[in-house]
Amino acid sequence: MTAITLADVIAYATANLAADDYCVSCEADNFAEFTFDDFIGFDDDWCEEYRDFTDEEAIDNFLAYLDEHAISAPSRCGMYPEWTFDGFVIRIAYTSYDI
Repeated sequence: MTAITLADVIAYATANLAADDYCVSCEADNFAEFTFDDFIGFDDDWCEEYRDFTDEEAIDNFLAYLDEHAISAPSRCGMYPEWTFDGFVIRIAYTSYDI
């Protein structure tokens, strides 16, 4: 495991993820939340509609990058998984969770 910084994670995301697939929704000195945009809106019956990611493989690779470098990696089954690194935490969220 190679030690990385919060800036490294943000740089990796910027270089590898499609801009319309995510945003850094919260950032502080020791924390960042990446929100993946999987929500379009509601249909006429108020059922949620989801969008396909522009590059789902890049998102999978980003999550694997977090797994590879984290001190502690969560089960990906949780709603807001967090990866712990030396000195900072990364949380993943989805727009469909926040509606």
